[in-house]
Amino acid sequence: MGDVWKTTTNRSSRNAQLTPASPKQCLTADSATEWGSRETKPRGRALLNALATLDVLLQNTGSEPTYVGEQGESVIDLTFASVSLYNRVGSCRISDVYTSSDHKAIVYEILLEENQGVGRAPLVEHTNSRQ
Repeated sequence: MGDVWKTTTNRSSRNAQLTPASPKQCLTADSATEWGSRETKPRGRALLNALATLDVLLQNTGSEPTYVGEQGESVIDLTFASVSLYNRVGSCRISDVYTSSDHKAIVYEILLEENQGVGRAPLVEHTNSRQ
């Protein structure tokens, strides 16, 4: 699994910084229309602004929920890719495969650099499961 980052901001902050998180923490944000929320709230905007400085783009967009639990459904788990990798992602989808978590797996395919458009790298699954 890649590096995990967290935002260093509070609910009212309009600025954010990304700092390395411990393995037990995950990147947290609030609502943003970019990932399927009805509105963009200050923490969601702060995360978008912080990620913009890293030249990364959101992979999973749309309204399909990644969290389905007692508190309802939401698009809470996000996958970002660097600008150089973004166009090599062949597909990105929310899986219906059972994960033993209230978070669904995000499945994506990455085109091999040597064979772009021909071959595909093995599927990579990223799940935000509780530990």
